[in-house]
Amino acid sequence: MGEVMSMKVAVVTGGASGLGLAIARALGQDAWSVALLDMNREALDVAVRALASEDIDVLAFPADVADPISVNEAIAGVIRNWGRIDSVFANAGISAGPGPGAGGLGFAEFEDANWDRVLAVNLSGVARTIRACVPHLEQAGGGSIVITSSSAAIRPTLWVGHAYTAAKAALIPLAKMLAVELAASGIRVNVIAPGAFVTDIGGGRLRDPQTAANMARTIPMQRLGAPSEVGELACFLASQDSRYISGAVISIDGALVAGEFDPPS
Repeated sequence: MGEVMSMKVAVVTGGASGLGLAIARALGQDAWSVALLDMNREALDVAVRALASEDIDVLAFPADVADPISVNEAIAGVIRNWGRIDSVFANAGISAGPGPGAGGLGFAEFEDANWDRVLAVNLSGVARTIRACVPHLEQAGGGSIVITSSSAAIRPTLWVGHAYTAAKAALIPLAKMLAVELAASGIRVNVIAPGAFVTDIGGGRLRDPQTAANMARTIPMQRLGAPSEVGELACFLASQDSRYISGAVISIDGALVAGEFDPPS
């Protein structure tokens, strides 16, 4: 088989840091070519240099997923460079700030600008990314779409901002609809719902050792997740090993949402 035919191209939004970067790294290590989309140009440059130093075929495409023109231009750039898209990771997301249980605003006080921006990125941005990529997945004969939701979408908590929870929850029925609609085109659509991971979202609060320790106590497995673990799951969902999995919501959270748990005293 020729080099072009064996090429696998993945689009990762929010790919310059956190879980997106972990997904991109895992894919690259599995011989995927990776397009990183992110609005943070400086972080994109750093991420591309890091991945390229690991012999990963990677390119950066600055994009704000809340802006449909920006998304369309980035995806057009992916096609110009590689000619195909085989997998899409709609991962870009922003924090809504802390919820009322963590010192944030109550629902009656939420700010319209914050609400609108969070939904524009975390919900509409996912929809626009997928819309731009579906024709190319169809042209490739099928592929995989993976949407990053959150454990907060399954088990809401007052520690998380309202807009974040609402947007991440809305992604789940959207994914299920798309899984049914796109099945005939050979496109699988799944959701991952991460729990607590040490990333920079939310101001990187979990980088504080005491905050991280307090959070870990609430998790049945008694630890936070490693971003690389999300990367490994992403690779599985992009691969033919998951070829009969579509419409699934996969929690990766140390059993956080599985049921009631009494933290050790």
